[in-house]
Amino acid sequence: MKKNFSDNNLLDDANDNATTIMPIFAEVEGNPDIECPGVAEVDLPILPLRNMVMYPGVALPVSVGRAKSLQLIKEAYAQKQYIGVTCQKDMYVDEPEYKDLYEIGTIAEIVKILEMPDGSTTVILQGKRRFHLDNLTTFTPYLRGNISLLEEKMPKSNDKEFEALISAIKDMTFNILRADVCIKEY
Repeated sequence: MKKNFSDNNLLDDANDNATTIMPIFAEVEGNPDIECPGVAEVDLPILPLRNMVMYPGVALPVSVGRAKSLQLIKEAYAQKQYIGVTCQKDMYVDEPEYKDLYEIGTIAEIVKILEMPDGSTTVILQGKRRFHLDNLTTFTPYLRGNISLLEEKMPKSNDKEFEALISAIKDMTFNILRADVCIKEY
């Protein structure tokens, strides 16, 4: 379950003083069945997210607030271990159980932990591969669960319709972001 991150410098230049957080969009290229050495139908630490969904191939900054989640992040990072990330059904549940979590999640690599000036902690996660959360095995000191890897189905690399859809989604996303910036300026 452990992976060596020594060759991974994805966000070493990240600005530790950044106050605006935005997901980093990844290009969809190659095989999405990203290898996660040592991860296959195993027991993983599970990080529940509130109002946020993680996808394979996307780097995502996540504010970590719960003591359990902070402990999970620090231990997994120190051990260079993948984690399972899934969304909560109800963001107001402080101690989620299996019934409170969506069963489909993403295996993630912890890229960097940022201690923010206001005392909060943000972690940069890199989504790797989708999984099914079969059950939770442990609730303390943090959640752990059995997972099963899901097969990724992607169109062929030369699929023009898929490329056009991705381009349209990117354009729409950037237009929305620009509109949000214009609104805030007034």
